[in-house]
Amino acid sequence: MTHAARIWLIAIGLLFLCYPQRIHAASYSATSTAYDWVVTTGHTVLNTWDGTLGCPGAVGDDSLSLPVNIGFAFRFGTSTYTQLRINANGRVQFANTRCNYGTQTVGPPRTYVDNLPSSALNNVIALYVVDEDVSSAGSGSITYATVGTAPDRRFVVTWNAVAQWNAVGSSYNLQLQLREDGTFAMMYGTIVDRTTASATPLGPGQRGFQLTTSDYSAVTGVPTSNSGELYSNGSNTTGLRISYSASGIYCLDQLVTITPVNATGATVTGYTGTVNLTTTTGRGSWLTSSASGTLTDSVPDDGAATYVWNPAQSSATLLLRYRAGGATVTANARDANFTSTQDDGSQGSITFTPDGFTVTSAPLATPHPASIPAFASPQTAGSNVPIYLTAYGQLPADATCGVITTYTGAKSLRFWSTYGNPGAGTLAPTIDATTIATTEGSAAAQAVTFASGKASVTMKYKDAGSLGVGVKDTTTGSPLLPSGIRGSTGSFIVRPSTLVVSAVTTVGGVANPAAATATGAGFVSAGAPFRVQVQARDAEGAVTPNFGLETPAEGVRIAASLVLPVAGRNGTTNDGAIGNATAFSRTAAGTFTATTVYWDEVGVITLRPSVSDGDYLASGALTGTLSGNVGRIYPASINLLAGSTVTPACGLATYMEQPALGAQFTLEARNTQGVRTQNYDLGLLGNTAVGGVALAAENANSGVNLAARISGFSASWAYGRVNVSIASLLFARDTSMDGPFDRLRIGVTLTNPLDGLVIASADMNESSSAVCSVSTPCTAALLGSAESGMFYGRMVLRPGLAPENANLDMGLLAQYWDGSAFRTLVADSCSSYLGSSAALSNYTGNLGSGDTAVIGPASSAALTSGLSARLAPLRLAAPGMGHEGSVRVTLAVPVWLKFPWGGGVAINPFAIALFGHYRGHDRIIYRHEVF
Repeated sequence: MTHAARIWLIAIGLLFLCYPQRIHAASYSATSTAYDWVVTTGHTVLNTWDGTLGCPGAVGDDSLSLPVNIGFAFRFGTSTYTQLRINANGRVQFANTRCNYGTQTVGPPRTYVDNLPSSALNNVIALYVVDEDVSSAGSGSITYATVGTAPDRRFVVTWNAVAQWNAVGSSYNLQLQLREDGTFAMMYGTIVDRTTASATPLGPGQRGFQLTTSDYSAVTGVPTSNSGELYSNGSNTTGLRISYSASGIYCLDQLVTITPVNATGATVTGYTGTVNLTTTTGRGSWLTSSASGTLTDSVPDDGAATYVWNPAQSSATLLLRYRAGGATVTANARDANFTSTQDDGSQGSITFTPDGFTVTSAPLATPHPASIPAFASPQTAGSNVPIYLTAYGQLPADATCGVITTYTGAKSLRFWSTYGNPGAGTLAPTIDATTIATTEGSAAAQAVTFASGKASVTMKYKDAGSLGVGVKDTTTGSPLLPSGIRGSTGSFIVRPSTLVVSAVTTVGGVANPAAATATGAGFVSAGAPFRVQVQARDAEGAVTPNFGLETPAEGVRIAASLVLPVAGRNGTTNDGAIGNATAFSRTAAGTFTATTVYWDEVGVITLRPSVSDGDYLASGALTGTLSGNVGRIYPASINLLAGSTVTPACGLATYMEQPALGAQFTLEARNTQGVRTQNYDLGLLGNTAVGGVALAAENANSGVNLAARISGFSASWAYGRVNVSIASLLFARDTSMDGPFDRLRIGVTLTNPLDGLVIASADMNESSSAVCSVSTPCTAALLGSAESGMFYGRMVLRPGLAPENANLDMGLLAQYWDGSAFRTLVADSCSSYLGSSAALSNYTGNLGSGDTAVIGPASSAALTSGLSARLAPLRLAAPGMGHEGSVRVTLAVPVWLKFPWGGGVAINPFAIALFGHYRGHDRIIYRHEVF
């Protein structure tokens, strides 16, 4: 049983929660497949667990089974297994006895131990690894069985409505299918990943496989109910494709080409098997043509041989020597060790006759070769293809094997084509501009002139796929076979000439504007889906309707290249990524459409289509034509990031003209997935293509933008981001006293007229959003509170009097304009001054220069209290007896504390200090100073 006391607080378990995507690609690749659940009625219930391995449990919780027979040889990676073990926690293991607790942290969300890759988990398949528990009644069951018949058997392991440990209400229906062809499938029935009581998700588990720690694939996330995934190994041969001409001349060696293919029909490189060769008649000998492996034909003319494959070759061409006379023969190939790896029978048979036509794509060489070369493949749809016909073989009166030169003059030949892959179609080839039949029985005669046994015709096929062309002459009185002379090209591939992006629109059907500049018309936002149509076309520009009907069906993918900006992300080659590049489906003849394609960056791109698996019918890559410009693609949003602030210069307050208002803003251009679009860059796109960033300021949601009074702000985009950190913004005074702006908000706005990201007038209300759009601007935090903000201020120096033998104190006060009068600014907690900033002038009476001086403060004197807004007084030294009189004291203060005393321009505060006057009698009730 898994207990909380056993929970391991290991950081790597949390790391996997951050990666809901496939984090590694390796030998096996996963593709979505049709949901194909095998009913488990009659399957064996797993109730025998191995208690000798030290597993945490041996009752169905964190348990590992005894070895279970698969029922056939299953090739996993490069090894073959006939047994495996089943781990209760959602995986199967080949020659691996790893077992452990299922839960790492209980969360929520939960995390789980034994994540891939791990040196302890080589040779495992992880169906869905969480903490499954079948140890108690009602918690579901695990079953297994081998179903089907060779060579299509499946070994099926099923978790039937299994609950997770200590999570009442959770339920998982999981099924792993190991298939005899070396592929495996994961089927996911109903998945309930929560507890009944709280409806809280338990946390995502992992699925995938591991051969080694460097050869694995892992996906973290809860599977979708009623879905399937097929894992196939591109380097794992699952079949052998045989091709040859259907017509053979038994005095010539017949070319037979063998190609290893995987489950998708693509050619495999690196195959290392031994191939057993046979013929259906048990006659014939095998020879090497263009094959670098080792051929062994121990008994001549028994139709059997072995060929040890050279992994450096992708196909091998052998020769079948058949001298037994007229016969219809099929050649077969099968892997000696993996009997399910064999030909699929699509090669058809060879009809051997004493004479016939050799049908080649180049003139037959002189002297003639020992074997006739195969018809060249691939060819291009819509192109003229020469076909060379040579009457060849033996005559009844001449046993010499060679060109029958007496076959000359005008002949009446019948041509027909045979569809290979796909097996049907709407178009047929033409021979010398005449459309030929698609069956031998309906072939019509047309004239072809031979000279000394040789002639040529021109074929054109305006479709795609594999096909063969047959020809015969059944003219009465032919000097050759009584039934007529015949021949065949054998199967060859015709590929589309190109793939073309034929249309690009928004999902709603608005045409791509194909912008040519960084300020061209906008198309879609970064990350937003758009519609792409691709057509397979022949050399004459017509659609090839059979493209996409092959078995397995060929598809389309696209790649994107950046046009603007030229440099791309950070000046690197990482310009952006195309999304859903393979999400195309066939929507019309030779036409594929995707409606979920997106590009995650901004700018202008081009698209280039190609065949989705990179190999059209094993004939190699088919890369299409580069499209015109797609775009302009622009940001989906401009976001004000968390941490953006405005800092008052002094406590909760800032004075007008005080260049110490702090601002910290970070704007980020993002795509629809919330990821920064780094191509949105001033240097890359130019200042007219990116949003200008400006300030906005508004007091108490008044609707009046005060930003014109703020100076010191500048900002520009760099790699999709604006970082602003300014400590010296200044809010200017008006020509007359105004304010107070005690609920002032300062924010940033976007001034670019492109793409609907304009904010015509900033909405500075207190519920502002952090995302810029047409209706919602970017704004920052409130500056101050209801009783503080931006103020018109002044410093007041108060007059003072004292006896000439006493020091004199002059009071100082910070004030603000409240709209009708000056008030003490209680929010000012940081204004200060130095005594040395005071100047003495205008002496009167017996007081002269040098009789007194400022003696304090000697160091910076700040407000005594944030509630009093009173500075430590300015103190003058006592001049001494006989030095009564007055002096004007002027205090130098910053510009934001100056005031137009007496009218005119703003000046420093001043006041009169009077020595030789007494305060007055203590019984005076009231005295009022006016200044």
